[in-house]
Amino acid sequence: MENVKLICLTGLIILGACTAPMERRYTVDGPRNAMFATDLSQCKTLAGTYRSEAPTQGAMVGAASGAVFGALDNEDDRGDSALVGAAIGAVAGVAAAKDERRDEQRNVVIRCMQNRGHAIVG
Repeated sequence: MENVKLICLTGLIILGACTAPMERRYTVDGPRNAMFATDLSQCKTLAGTYRSEAPTQGAMVGAASGAVFGALDNEDDRGDSALVGAAIGAVAGVAAAKDERRDEQRNVVIRCMQNRGHAIVG
């Protein structure tokens, strides 16, 4: 069971290091015009309202895979190991899905700014 916990904890640490939040500086190809700050604020507000089913789906996939790995980890006590594995997997799945949603929100900001005439490349 310690192996499953270690793998999940390592995965969460790696996921935490791979975020691309909306607050990270945007790369612009060319000068920023007078409306840049206003448009950026409005696009961030729009992206903040973006919702997806990713956290729910991530929790379900994580719980299922965690339960399988937990059951395989300990021959003597499969029920408890599967339950702990499912809980750890669900948490890891939600964390991964939230990271994915942050990336999607950042992409919404980039597309919004591009549609307003700003040359944002990333």
